[in-house]
Amino acid sequence: MPDSNAKIEDYAKRAVELGHTTLFTTNHGTMGDIPEAKTVSANYGLRCIAGIEGYIVPDPYQKDKRNYHIVIIPRTNEARRKVNLITSRASIEGFYYRPRIFPEDLLALDKNDVYLTTACVAGLLADKDSVDLLFRPLAEHFGQSMFIEVQNHPQQIQVETNMRGLYLAREYNLGLIAANDSHYIYPEDMHERTELLKGKRISYDDEDAFVLDYPDYDTMFDRFRRQGVLADWQIEQALDNTLIFDQVEEVYLDKEIKMPTIYPELTPPERVKLLRKIVDENFEKTVVKEGISGDDLKRYQDGIDYEMKIVEDTNDVIHTADYFLFNTKNVDLAVNKYGGVLTRTGRGSCGSFYINKLLGMTQLDRFKINLPIFPDRFASTARLLENRALPDIDYNVKEQEPFVKASRELLGEHGCYPMIAYGTMKDSEAFRNVCRSHGLAHEEYNEVAKNLELYANTEKWKPYYEEAQKYLGTIVSASVHPCAHLLSDKDICEEYGVVRVGDAICVMVTSSEADEYKMLKND
Repeated sequence: MPDSNAKIEDYAKRAVELGHTTLFTTNHGTMGDIPEAKTVSANYGLRCIAGIEGYIVPDPYQKDKRNYHIVIIPRTNEARRKVNLITSRASIEGFYYRPRIFPEDLLALDKNDVYLTTACVAGLLADKDSVDLLFRPLAEHFGQSMFIEVQNHPQQIQVETNMRGLYLAREYNLGLIAANDSHYIYPEDMHERTELLKGKRISYDDEDAFVLDYPDYDTMFDRFRRQGVLADWQIEQALDNTLIFDQVEEVYLDKEIKMPTIYPELTPPERVKLLRKIVDENFEKTVVKEGISGDDLKRYQDGIDYEMKIVEDTNDVIHTADYFLFNTKNVDLAVNKYGGVLTRTGRGSCGSFYINKLLGMTQLDRFKINLPIFPDRFASTARLLENRALPDIDYNVKEQEPFVKASRELLGEHGCYPMIAYGTMKDSEAFRNVCRSHGLAHEEYNEVAKNLELYANTEKWKPYYEEAQKYLGTIVSASVHPCAHLLSDKDICEEYGVVRVGDAICVMVTSSEADEYKMLKND
């Protein structure tokens, strides 16, 4: 949702400033960008906890736009995988304007799997239907693992929500828990978010007047007092109950090589031997077909030996043989079963390994191209071991779908998904957004935005240009990566979770994050 100018690092800095210990991934409709949150948390010495402010309706198969909010915090990494499945289904099956969670999926969880809260004024206490059809069955099932969320905004809708919450807390003997629904760090940052929303023509009605910052304890306490709904002891309880999250397991996401294998019955050395056998058999056929002989034959054989030595030397750490074995079978299935087409051109460094041609992964033959092509550009022992980096094949294909189908046949229905890519504000877009927020005429500022360097220092446009600078890098869109796909022999819906982006379903991991956390991707 493009409704915040704050970055995750801003929250980490504020947490450190206040002496807090934990950074949550909690985001609207998704578990957030977990690899990014994990990296930022580690950089700032914080614990990383996964959570989601999800959307829920009584029946997600119905066109119900109410999309009530609910906060879910998995208590263990195993529980996080269960919630990933729930949120993945929300995007795949329950999507209507938002990814809606199926109540029966939550009710199938053990009450000790998660902590739940009733969320903001748009949450489970929003109206009679949300209370009767969602809150009550969840409260009866989860008991003390469910909390009545209270926020301290002085607006009447929040006052009424808190009062309703107090009544239900007594009825079900539930604890209160304080929250902020934070979208920026300091109160003075409210203006930046408001202008961002105006430029994006987004409005949240009553909530537009809420102060959605990240305050300290005393400020929160004082705001609750001035709101006048909770007694001091209830405010203390609501704030103290946030400490329950100290009991939650930190997100576990390691940087070990995550290489799937399609030959689990073979040992790693046996997989190297299998790969060598396939390469040698294919080369024998190629020698006959292309009439390779004499010095050329020696050159080819030396090249194959050189490349296979890299595979052998890195196999214990990188599982390199599995990489080639999987991609060999993947391309074979894509081309011969699903009608896929590899083009005659090459992209990236795939063509610089001759065994890639023998294995059917490129049509380029580096020994026949009158250009210097170096196999080490694709893979070298030093680079793979020192960086613990996976090889990276870029396929030039007519269509992606046959190759996706082949990957899913090999790895399972949920073993391959396209990855996500984020669009951030650049100069011209940030400038246009600021101009829209100030109500300027489109035909006037749009021409200026096309040639900003000519107008950036003029008397009229300089103030708008300078204001736009603070929005540079703000994520304002998400799209399916044009080529990158995540591959895993685990269920990606469970391991990482998938989200709906437009009409597509993708995994919420970027290409660079896959590199950092050693996940296998193919382009």
